Amino acid sequence: MFQFVPLIVDLCIQIVEARGLEMTGVYRIPGNKAAVTILQEEFNKVRMTWVLVLIEKQL
Repeated sequence: MFQFVPLIVDLCIQIVEARGLEMTGVYRIPGNKAAVTILQEEFNKVRMTWVLVLIEKQL
């Protein structure tokens, strides 16, 4: 069984567990498709920047 979880997945899970379980959005109730698409595109453009920002915030 493959047990490695990519860092970005782990960080997203931490964010959702810490702040997002009660919020409408990507993980709980689908958000606005256009907004989600924009977020995905931005994330794909600068994925390493996101990781560094999240690490700096020490979630």
